[in-house]
Amino acid sequence: MKGKKHMIVKRSLVLVLSLAMAAGLIPFSTKQAAAAKKEIDRKDNSIVYFVDAGDYVVNTVCSGDQFGTRNSVTDQMYGEDPGTGYTWGLVDTVSNPLRNGSRDIGGVFSDNTWPYESNTANADASSKTASNRYTRNQYENNIETRYIDYKFELDAGTYTVEAQSADPWNCSKYPKMILNSSDATADYKAGKGTQLSAGTAVKQSVTMASAGEMTVSFRAEGDDNKAINICYIKITDNNKAPVVIAPQPDVIGDAQLDAQDIFFTSTYLYENITLPTSGSHGSQITWETSDDTVLGADGVVSRPGPGEPDAVVQLTAKIYDGSQTLTKPYIFTVLAESEETDMEQFGLGDVEIIDDYYLAAQDTDIDFLKKFDNDRVLYRFRETAKLNTK
Repeated sequence: MKGKKHMIVKRSLVLVLSLAMAAGLIPFSTKQAAAAKKEIDRKDNSIVYFVDAGDYVVNTVCSGDQFGTRNSVTDQMYGEDPGTGYTWGLVDTVSNPLRNGSRDIGGVFSDNTWPYESNTANADASSKTASNRYTRNQYENNIETRYIDYKFELDAGTYTVEAQSADPWNCSKYPKMILNSSDATADYKAGKGTQLSAGTAVKQSVTMASAGEMTVSFRAEGDDNKAINICYIKITDNNKAPVVIAPQPDVIGDAQLDAQDIFFTSTYLYENITLPTSGSHGSQITWETSDDTVLGADGVVSRPGPGEPDAVVQLTAKIYDGSQTLTKPYIFTVLAESEETDMEQFGLGDVEIIDDYYLAAQDTDIDFLKKFDNDRVLYRFRETAKLNTK
């Protein structure tokens, strides 16, 4: 029995250190395994990517829109999507600190672009055209050709790229969209590209001869184009017929508030979880899963076997309030079954540490933990619980 107790104590010490590392208090260099690439089934699977450029709340979409099959957030810096594993996003440098600063309003900031900052901070705009990403201080920094660039991982095929610009300051009049260019600035100066006009969606077809990355670039010059403001980018697969979404049943609720109320105490799972099907503000909530063999849309968990890797799964909540449907993804890690057998459970009060090594380690850990700043340790917990973090 004491051998087993010593094993539990050792694991407890490892757990304490792991929690400290997760909180950012102890540096560690272990790299996370790359997410497996998997498209997510949507109501309209012809939409491969939908980017709400400059969106403050990237894990929801506005009324009438949906995520693409390859993106689970509406905006991100170039890299792997957290839910699908496909590579896409805004291409720009990100310095520390950022070259043109940032603001605590939500959204994605880069050295040379910002989310349009005049909307309500940390809240969804009313539509995809009410927000935008713009060229922050590029004119003021004497960048002759203003630019915004995105890249998207795609298979071979023919696609339609739809985009819309805005002109909130009367100086973003005639930007051009240039697709799949190795040098978009040179092509713009050569007169190439499709001209955008504020408030009007523009569509352009492009064929990918082989699988790879599609570049979607925006360029502008001159006093009429001191800035570029891009509202959204939507990429659809021409080989997949768009789906006409049937009207929803009569529901009266508040999807925004119900989306904020969905909360899970842990994203590491070893047993079934309860998924809400209705919100306290009257919305209907349905769920989709990226892998029902591990985590079902009903919250049933099927853990990988002993020796198998933990499984990363995305659950997507669809919150419908009668006028709009918000989509909110959640990433879970389903823990594999333990290889340990014949384990006996007992209370922590029954554990006695008698080994000098572990006694010294415990005292060292206690002294170390006492040095932590309480507000720093609790910051993420308070943020998750929507409490004041200051």
